[in-house]
Amino acid sequence: MAQPIVDADIVGIIATLLVPALDVPLPDLGRAVPSGSAVQALLEVMQGEGSVLLDWVAADEQGPGELSRALAEHFCRYVRRHNQYLELGLDHRALLAELYDSVLDDIRRLVRLDLGAEALTNRLGQLLARHYASLEAMVRGLGSGQGTPEAFLESEPVCAEYSVTLQLAVLGVHPADLHQPVLDIGCGTEGALVHYLREHGVNAVGIDLSVPGEPPLIQADWMTFAYGDGRWGSILAHMSFTNHFVLQDRWSEEQAERYGLVYMKILRALAPSGAFYYAPGVPFIEQHLPDKFQVTRQPVVTMAGPPAGNSQLQVAAWQQTLCAVRVRRLG
Repeated sequence: MAQPIVDADIVGIIATLLVPALDVPLPDLGRAVPSGSAVQALLEVMQGEGSVLLDWVAADEQGPGELSRALAEHFCRYVRRHNQYLELGLDHRALLAELYDSVLDDIRRLVRLDLGAEALTNRLGQLLARHYASLEAMVRGLGSGQGTPEAFLESEPVCAEYSVTLQLAVLGVHPADLHQPVLDIGCGTEGALVHYLREHGVNAVGIDLSVPGEPPLIQADWMTFAYGDGRWGSILAHMSFTNHFVLQDRWSEEQAERYGLVYMKILRALAPSGAFYYAPGVPFIEQHLPDKFQVTRQPVVTMAGPPAGNSQLQVAAWQQTLCAVRVRRLG
C-alpha cells in the first residue's frame, strides 16, 4: 500500500490528543487529560472524514509510518522542552514510533466500529489513559539511570537555544580562528551557530537529534555519530555534550564510562593542530589526557558561587568545571 502524504492539520489534531501539552510537567504525564475541544476535534474528523483518516492511519498497519514518526518527534520535543538530560536517542525514537503505531491502530479500530458519539467518547478516553500511562512509563525508564527518578523528573532542567554571540563569547572563539571543517555537537533545532559560521565563509555542519536532517544540519545522536579519524579542524560543543557528561559522571558510572569513550573518539577525530572547544569543563578526564593534547581553560563568569560547605578540593573541581575549555591536538 502506498504511503499517503499526512496532512499537517491532521497531524496537529492527533498530536493535540496523543502528545502532552507543553505545560504538563513530566511527573504528571500519567494524569494528562487532553482538553475537551481537542477530543471533540478528533471526534469530528473521525465521524466526518473517517474514510480519509482511515487511509492515513492504516498506512502504519505494516509498521510505524510517517504519521507515527511525526507524533514520536512531537513527543521528543515535549520531553526536550522539560528536561534536556532525558536522552531520547534514535533507538528511543524507534520505540516511540512503535508506541504511536499501536495507539493509531486502536484509533483505526474505533473508526471502523462506527460507534455513536457517547460510546466513542468513552472508548477514546480509555485509550488515552492507557496511552499516557505508557508514555509515563517510558519517561520514568529514562530517568531511572539518573539517581532518584522522581526527583530527577521534577527538576526539569530545560534546554535553550543560545544566541550565536553568547556561544562564541563563552567558548572564546572567532570564526576566523577556527580550523576547518567545523563540527558543532548539539547544534540545536535552529543550528544558529552553524548557519552563522557558513555565512562567514566557514565550512561548518552540526549534529543534533532535534533537527530535520537537511544538510548542513544532520539528525544524529552524539553518542553514536561517526566522528571519523583526523577529520575535523574544529569541534564545538556549547552546553551540550560535556554538560551531559558532567551530569552522568555524578549519577551513573556506566553512562559516565560511555561518555568518556565518546569523548576520546571526538579527540581522535581532530586533525593535527585541530581543537575541541567546549563548556562546561570535564576536569575528571582532562587531567588524564596524553601529552599530545594541550588543555587550555578560560573561567566563565557566573552569578553563583560553589555550594556551601564544600572542601577546597571540591571547590577547585567546581571552578575547573565552570570553564570554557580548548583541547588542541598537537603535531
